Amino acid sequence: MRRVGTATLMLVVGGYAIILGITIMMGFYSSLAHSGPKAVLDGAVIALLLHRGRWRCWTLAGVVYAFTLLLLLGNPYVFGVIVMAGLFSAAIGRATDPLGRTTAIAVAAVAYEILAGFGMPIRILLSTTGDEPILWGLWFAEWPLRAIGALLGVWLALRFLRRRTSESPGAISESTTSTVPIDAARALKTQPIATAYVKGAPAAGLRLAMSIVACFLPVMIESWAVLGAIAGAYVIYALWAGLRWRVLHTLAGLAYGWLVFAIASYAWHRDLDRSIDMLRTFALRFAPLALSSAVLVTTVRPVDMVRLLRACFVPAVVIFPLSHVFRGIPQSRREFGHSIAQMRRDGTWRGPLSLFRRPRAIARGLLGPQFRRWADQLAE
Repeated sequence: MRRVGTATLMLVVGGYAIILGITIMMGFYSSLAHSGPKAVLDGAVIALLLHRGRWRCWTLAGVVYAFTLLLLLGNPYVFGVIVMAGLFSAAIGRATDPLGRTTAIAVAAVAYEILAGFGMPIRILLSTTGDEPILWGLWFAEWPLRAIGALLGVWLALRFLRRRTSESPGAISESTTSTVPIDAARALKTQPIATAYVKGAPAAGLRLAMSIVACFLPVMIESWAVLGAIAGAYVIYALWAGLRWRVLHTLAGLAYGWLVFAIASYAWHRDLDRSIDMLRTFALRFAPLALSSAVLVTTVRPVDMVRLLRACFVPAVVIFPLSHVFRGIPQSRREFGHSIAQMRRDGTWRGPLSLFRRPRAIARGLLGPQFRRWADQLAE
């Protein structure tokens, strides 16, 4: 179960790093842009987890990953999609296992990526009338990127495992134990995270409920006035929770995303009213979800989330690896801060715009040490 928690932690941290990095570079969120890199990550994690593990490990990892996304995003239908994707991809992989474990892992990785992408049509149908060919086209365009990325991820993981077996035992144990200097590791354990955490399972339950409401209530309403009132209420809620300047950052990102898709919609339909109507989706329907998710992630302690799940009678087989994920996320945030400080001293990092100038060096500096340690743990 600890290996399942480590695999889920790689999916969560790596997925958010990919999405955040691409969003910074593009200026808005695009599922098409991040589907390929995310598929490489998923394929690599599946291969590392299953090269010697059982298929039920991936089924459990899918459930734990779905719970993590539910608690971070407050989105129930994504929970169902990820659970079913993990279950069916594990079943497909087990059915093809007689053809060889490598072949079975590759098939399972591709199946998972295709099935996990079925959250997009649900979002399209919930947020629009369903007659936006641009959005449907973007979803279908993800399929080859997901399949190729999953196969590439499996190949990279298997290559890593082969190289690891050729290393000396001393080098392997040293890299597994720590990839951060001793002084830095001690500083990471004592460095607090500048977040105004609330305490108690009831507070965590309230914030999770606000995220779930924000996911469904706005898509059921068509009135601009009512949607504006709901969005305003969530702005007040985010300010009350302590987001402060992050509220403006979130709203600016939503406005820019609307502008990009509104221009694309007008170029296709030549209908200005349709482009303006998309404002109802991006600025009014998505704003409550984005704000409530930010509140949930930045103000709720991991231990309170675990207590909330225990109060909801979630099985211990899910809570144990999930608690490993919750404990690992703050540690990962500390290590990101240490890596950024180190790259700032080296002159590599000069703010988020450094992603444009040296994307490869930034990605290796931020993700390399943590992913090497997690990959070593999965390879043991």
